[in-house]
Amino acid sequence: MKEFEHINATSINETLSLIKGDPDTSIIAGGTDLLMRMKIRLITPRRLINIKTVPNINQISFDEVSGLRIGVLALLDDIEKNTIIQKLYPILSQCAGQIAIPQIRNMGTIGGNLCQKPRCLYYRNPSFLCLRKGGKTCFVIKGENRYSAIINGAPCFMVHPSDLAIALVALNASVKICGINYEKIVPIEDFFISSKISLQKENILNSDELISEILVPIQPNYSYGVYIKEMERKAWDFALVSVALQICFDKDIIKNARLVLGGVSPLPFRAIDAEIIMIDNNINDDIINKVCEITLSSSRQLNNNGYKISLAKSIIKRAMLEINNRIRFKED
Repeated sequence: MKEFEHINATSINETLSLIKGDPDTSIIAGGTDLLMRMKIRLITPRRLINIKTVPNINQISFDEVSGLRIGVLALLDDIEKNTIIQKLYPILSQCAGQIAIPQIRNMGTIGGNLCQKPRCLYYRNPSFLCLRKGGKTCFVIKGENRYSAIINGAPCFMVHPSDLAIALVALNASVKICGINYEKIVPIEDFFISSKISLQKENILNSDELISEILVPIQPNYSYGVYIKEMERKAWDFALVSVALQICFDKDIIKNARLVLGGVSPLPFRAIDAEIIMIDNNINDDIINKVCEITLSSSRQLNNNGYKISLAKSIIKRAMLEINNRIRFKED
């Protein structure tokens, strides 16, 4: 790791002024991704701005008007164990509890989880000059692609690395972005950038901006959610496929649904056509089968990742059946 300067920031404005116009300056929070990339010299910043010293940006709060507010430095462990989140936003708690291992959840932050860089084997290997590092080839296409995208993959077949992004899209969350002397609120679905638009950026943040909060609206009455993640190992692993499903019912009839998949696309993949199929129906075998087929209808497997198609269908079915059981037995 190259030598670098370390500065403790005292405010968001100070942080923004320090990073403005300086490509060799990086922000460090939990550091679980940044330091790993620095160790392999994927990046070599000359200066790190520590925002853990900025007060009050790790808070989690809730009120019945604005809903849930999560500061950018809230720890994954705190999100998992927060009683309000467990009760009102269970898919967020379930999701946070399945990220990495306890030691990482005690260091990693929600902002870092959302803004981490791709986990592609070729991107992380300094020996390969892939598309995202300015090269002309996505080595995944003819190489190791067991973990790569099956939906909307080209030209880069990375899969979105953030677990929390999948759950937050299902909850219709937004991010508050701060720049010097301004703030803006952006739906989280619009925060991430497709590789078709940019091969160097994964989100819309400019070099002089940062996330300050994540905002999650109050969910309608009779809403039920579930998050399911399949991994090769039960710890320290990213999703082969994950599913976040949030459904609002009128009795047993679906009035609103948001179905989001992880591990299958460079972005959190929201299955809008499948959501439409669910509306004004109850959960039954026919609807489940239609939802599974429509969700994966645009999938295109590479030579070693076709298993993700059947795995995704299986997890969607499990998620829908689990919610159906809650409705039948009137669980809260």
